[in-house]
Amino acid sequence: MPRVALNGFVKRQTQKSQFSHFDGSWEDLLTLTETQLDLQKVEADEEGIAYVLLPTAGFWSGVVPIHEGDSLRTTYAKRPGALVVEKPYKQTVVLNREKEKANWVCAVLYTHSTLEKDASTDAEFEIVTILASTKIFAYGEMEPTHPYTMARNQEGLSGGTKKKYRPEEWARSELYWDAHANVEAKSG
Repeated sequence: MPRVALNGFVKRQTQKSQFSHFDGSWEDLLTLTETQLDLQKVEADEEGIAYVLLPTAGFWSGVVPIHEGDSLRTTYAKRPGALVVEKPYKQTVVLNREKEKANWVCAVLYTHSTLEKDASTDAEFEIVTILASTKIFAYGEMEPTHPYTMARNQEGLSGGTKKKYRPEEWARSELYWDAHANVEAKSG
């Protein structure tokens, strides 16, 4: 059984998407992640999730700071690339902005048992998403989870991973995502 594989959900993270992406191949991403997983001796937490910090070269952040005067668009839609049937929700993107070079990158891996029916392979871990930020977070810090994702997780909604959050996590998330948004996806 392979140790690390790609979950279908991470494959939505391409150059033309609104999401962070890696300029290298999927195979390069797998090799890089597995190497860092071993070097950092990362293990899954109690929810079956492992967070692996990656070198920033070749990574682009789809999340950018919002500046005064930026144009935003909000739509009501399902998550692009969602693996399960989910309810739509409000999504806001920044218009006429480009992705920026990442200064912090983290691969989010789920164990096979955590993914259950959403597993794409039989690997021990699957890369579900790449978080890439223009902001440099201190060791042990993470880009705050989006408030809607937190709600989906905490309430056990479809597409969420059951988890409880502390009030300070909610506050940090609201403040961060009030000042940041994904860039608009490129057509074509």
